[in-house]
Amino acid sequence: MRTKYILFRNYRATLLGVFINYIMIKKIINFLLKLGIVTALLTSILPNIFPNYWLIDILSNFKLQISLFLLVVFVINLFSNKSKIIGIISFLLILWNASYIYSLYFPSKLGEIHKLRGTTIVSINLLSSNNDSEKVIDFIKTKSPDILILLEYNQKWKSALSDITEQYTFKKWVLRKDNFGIGYYSKIASEMSVLNFDSSKVPSILASLKIDDKPIDIIATHPFPPMGKRNFDIRNAHFKNLAKKTKELSENLIVIGDLNTSSYSKHFQDLLLNTNLRDSRNGLGILPTWPTMFTILNTTLDHALISKAISVIDRGTGPNIGSDHLPIFMEFRIKD
Repeated sequence: MRTKYILFRNYRATLLGVFINYIMIKKIINFLLKLGIVTALLTSILPNIFPNYWLIDILSNFKLQISLFLLVVFVINLFSNKSKIIGIISFLLILWNASYIYSLYFPSKLGEIHKLRGTTIVSINLLSSNNDSEKVIDFIKTKSPDILILLEYNQKWKSALSDITEQYTFKKWVLRKDNFGIGYYSKIASEMSVLNFDSSKVPSILASLKIDDKPIDIIATHPFPPMGKRNFDIRNAHFKNLAKKTKELSENLIVIGDLNTSSYSKHFQDLLLNTNLRDSRNGLGILPTWPTMFTILNTTLDHALISKAISVIDRGTGPNIGSDHLPIFMEFRIKD
């Protein structure tokens, strides 16, 4: 009898332990879900309420990651915690963040002109410290663009790419020892000049040319990354002055380069509004370009903004060429 009693007591203690562990695990899950939903709420909403704080603005660059995190919260809550409040809030926040992504996929812009031959342009953030020139050369050879934009361009990169850039008759560059050198290479006759849009004096290049007898202006640019208040203010001033400059240019316009902001940022949306341009990736997907070494954080820093009269035939990203950015390419036509 004593043995049976001891076994029963041990069994009861085990059951009690399992029950206590279950309660503790459920409390921990509930706490983590609440913490997750509060974090997601703040990272989703704050960039819209306080867009002029640099650290908060950075949060706006990761709408896809926040949406996926919220989806995980929603599913875990659905099957384990079953809190109505967490379920409703997570669902609404998924819709909120997904609304920024939706426009990049729908509607597609390619259907009516996909068979037509257009003009090709490529923009590559080389990464000044990158030594993998063969990958860059292979990509340029594969695309053989009519217009080639090179960012973080320095003497090392100019020498490494000298053979392939020889095919471009019209060229302009500013070599720098920091990360803000820039080069413009074109097979199409172009009038080129160097512009500065902010107090940092980082160079941008304006090219004026004709495609199919239609005038078009192209601005290749690479503003400061918005890390810290000073750089954040410089980048935003760059956008404002760039927008002012576009008022003086052709109605056919492309602004291309590493803009150091994503498609989801209010400052990017303001740039589109103030320049009357649109994001060339609309209808084609997110097409993230940075950072290549942490794909889970991928977002859209490299852009090609286009005026209404420009039709996109093809738009995409290139392979990893050793940089922290993927190259971007676009084939386009100017509407009649």
